Amino acid sequence: MHWYDEYCSQPGQGAYSPHAPVRALAARTQPLPLRTQMRLAHDPIPAVRQALAAHDPLPAPVIDELSWDRNPRVLATLAEHHALTGEQHTRLLQCLDPAVCRVLGRTDMAAVLEQYTAGWQPDRPGKHWGRP
Repeated sequence: MHWYDEYCSQPGQGAYSPHAPVRALAARTQPLPLRTQMRLAHDPIPAVRQALAAHDPLPAPVIDELSWDRNPRVLATLAEHHALTGEQHTRLLQCLDPAVCRVLGRTDMAAVLEQYTAGWQPDRPGKHWGRP
């Protein structure tokens, strides 16, 4: 069983440590499979996402797909650990409210995500959801 599958399937066990995936990421020499990278990019433990970003910059197609994620935390992780430029930046802007896009244009990603997160309203599904 892959270490990440084991990590996901046995979180309640005494041997579970939130730092085990970080150690495993730092110790390995081979790149992770894309499927595992995508799962790690959604991991609730920030150190896991940071370790992934440090050791395995996500391939452009994976970043591109994750940029459609509905969770602002995932988008913030992408922006923080991966330089989103060009087409990926444009597509992320397209996920935002059109009024925000008009104001922000192609400004820096931190401002984009700040506006996006501030406007995200979980009690109003669909506010920022969906592809253009």
